[in-house]
Amino acid sequence: MEMFDLVLEQIKEKSRSKDTVRNIADRVKHILVHAMPDEYEEIDLTPACMIDAISLIRGKVKKGKSFNPDYLLLQNILKFQRKFYLQIEDVDVNLLLQYRSYISKHKDIYKVICEELDKLEKVKFKYEVNMTMPLVENIDKIRSYCDSLEIAVKSLYKIAISNMVEECKGIGSFLVFHEAVIGNEDAWKEKLLFWSACHEAYTLCHVKGLGKAEAIRELVKSPISKTYQFNIDDMSNATHKLDTFLAEANRLIASASKGTFPY
Repeated sequence: MEMFDLVLEQIKEKSRSKDTVRNIADRVKHILVHAMPDEYEEIDLTPACMIDAISLIRGKVKKGKSFNPDYLLLQNILKFQRKFYLQIEDVDVNLLLQYRSYISKHKDIYKVICEELDKLEKVKFKYEVNMTMPLVENIDKIRSYCDSLEIAVKSLYKIAISNMVEECKGIGSFLVFHEAVIGNEDAWKEKLLFWSACHEAYTLCHVKGLGKAEAIRELVKSPISKTYQFNIDDMSNATHKLDTFLAEANRLIASASKGTFPY
């Protein structure tokens, strides 16, 4: 366990709670020792196993951010899918009922989608350390590799999700929740507020048939009027802003109609 002990010292140097590191490391070593066959007196850990052990210890010492799904956000996204779909002229009743069932069963459906994603072929990335380089250069290359790895993983999500959106109508809300919402809840609460403003503006202009100037005056009285940031003394600029909300509403209506909402 010499290599493990060297790694442990490095972790302790970077951690404030050194006793916690030591206690967790002892438990990890105990598990590793008992997991090996009887004839092994010393454990020669592979680099991959070593990294897993380091991740475990550091994860216990320094708690990372919790990424528990905010299912209320998912439900609200699904409600918007239905609301925007209702704006089209020829509503497919079956699709509308499907959208409604997604709202009521959102947690169960999301879990099923995650199970399907788990069936996709696992992708492995490999990094090789060149010991002829100075340590500082190797560390710099690791950071560059991690940046590249982040881009690659995001791209893999995009590809997988794009394929699923095209194959299954109406599950785009679940996929955007999985890909973009979890971990970015505050930003998405703002986005949903923007969608609400888009829907409200569209309703006034295209359902109630108000002219743009009249719609702007009504929206200034809205409970979410701050979202619009209209200045009725500058109607030209206000109209330009209104067009932005209407354009996004039209995009969301089209995506809901195609079954790819909100993509």
